[in-house]
Amino acid sequence: MILAPVRLLLAVALRLAAAAAILGLFSAPAAAVPVKVRDMVDIQGARENQLTGYGIVVGVPGTGDTVIGGRSGTIFTVQSIVNMLKRFGIVVPAQFVRVRNVAAVMVTATLPPYLKSGNKVDVVVSSLGDARSLRGGTLLQTPLLGADGATYVVAQGPISVDGGTREPPATAYSTANRFTTARLPAGGIVEREVPATVIAQGEVTLLLKQPDYTACTRIAEAVNKTFVANIAAPLDAASVKLRIPADYAEHIVEFVSAVTGLEFEAPTLARVVVNERTGTIVMGADVRVAAVAVAHGNLHLMVRSERQSELTEDTEATTLRQTGTGNLLSLPEGANIAEVVDALNAIGATPHEMIAVLQMLRAAGALQADVTSL
Repeated sequence: MILAPVRLLLAVALRLAAAAAILGLFSAPAAAVPVKVRDMVDIQGARENQLTGYGIVVGVPGTGDTVIGGRSGTIFTVQSIVNMLKRFGIVVPAQFVRVRNVAAVMVTATLPPYLKSGNKVDVVVSSLGDARSLRGGTLLQTPLLGADGATYVVAQGPISVDGGTREPPATAYSTANRFTTARLPAGGIVEREVPATVIAQGEVTLLLKQPDYTACTRIAEAVNKTFVANIAAPLDAASVKLRIPADYAEHIVEFVSAVTGLEFEAPTLARVVVNERTGTIVMGADVRVAAVAVAHGNLHLMVRSERQSELTEDTEATTLRQTGTGNLLSLPEGANIAEVVDALNAIGATPHEMIAVLQMLRAAGALQADVTSL
């Protein structure tokens, strides 16, 4: 009869302990998450290449460039049609060319490293003239050139325009529902390979996508711990040099795979990214604000040091007060940027006002982070 209360107390104690553990997890600072080296670096010598070409899209249902021959309409489209017909033995004077189902386009693609001749890549097609829509068109064979002027990819095929079956705008100058950019999935065929040389004097160099001294150091430490010998050394904030061990001299692919598969704790960057057009704010957890006072319209932000706020404010809590001049927002020194944004939200600040305040904090040197505007 005595065991039942004991069991009940034990169950309650276990539940309280579990609740405390859960609260502890939520209140504790977030631990650094291990990331793969491959997600943070590129291999020097293995890079992408941008390709560009000029082509013609045919078969659009009367929504192509204005082509009426002579000196009217889209002149370069007329010239393109005339030159194309000459290749097939058909000679037509430019003044007699009158079509509405052809559009001159620029064709672009990115050629990844290691692709071989015959591999396929995606292609993007963009109108160059005054076409209202490329929907329903077919791209004629178009060579895509690299920066050296050589042809690396040839593209051709029916294009895909986002937007399904919606009708194009009624006039060429309408801004709604424009379909002047299209895609050609796997529509480009690689004709020439780009050699990738990743080994130089028995060494491989890793290039960080976002330069950081701490990240370079940690990557080198992770590699040296795995391969015992000190084969990795950071060169600067953006590169780590790897000396290929003798055991991997004939197995370079396995060596690079083993290195890029290692995990390390990437440093957290104090950065704020804002998009003024959409009112979007993305921030890191380690962004802090120093003592400062900001006035923006009816918004007044004051970040006080503990010594200043001990007499009037509780430094552990955010306080909001309404004054005759507008909203007054008071925060303790060292508050993170999330607390600042939450407090601004509480007093009804718009996203554009928040962005303006963040930019002023950065300009005053009180926001201890990089602010990037898109």
